[in-house]
Amino acid sequence: MEEFQDVVIQYEPMVYHIMNRLGIRDYEQEFYQEGLLALWEAYRTYEESKGKFNTYAYSLIRNRLIDLIRSKSRKQEKLNQLVEELTYNCPSYTMNEEVDPEFWRHLRSILTDNQWNWLIGSVLEGKTSKMIALEHGTTVSAVKKWAELAKQKLRRDPRVRQWFRK
Repeated sequence: MEEFQDVVIQYEPMVYHIMNRLGIRDYEQEFYQEGLLALWEAYRTYEESKGKFNTYAYSLIRNRLIDLIRSKSRKQEKLNQLVEELTYNCPSYTMNEEVDPEFWRHLRSILTDNQWNWLIGSVLEGKTSKMIALEHGTTVSAVKKWAELAKQKLRRDPRVRQWFRK
């Protein structure tokens, strides 16, 4: 059988084709990398007696990308639930009786200044990323990155997860 680098050169268009068919926009190349991993798996596990390689590789790549889409979708749903909980339980920036001030201090302690600015602006004050960017003299993509990193921290933090179980 060919070397894997030759297989990549030959089947890379297939990876992009599948991504295009699934409507994937892959700015960070995450799906492309997953497609290559699936191609590597197909290369390693292919048995000639069971059919054509390109059919086997196509189904492996497609299924792996669909799995990644589903995984990202589940994570996004959990994140949306977290943001929704924060929004309903923390209606204003001023700490009220419904939310333990110690919880707010904890949130502040785990987030960077920029992540905190996103939390206050977006979740509590209902501002868009563009509004927050203008307010802090930065770009919209920077604000989106603050949000992404803050959400990751909030999802991983045991105290935050415990608070939402109450």
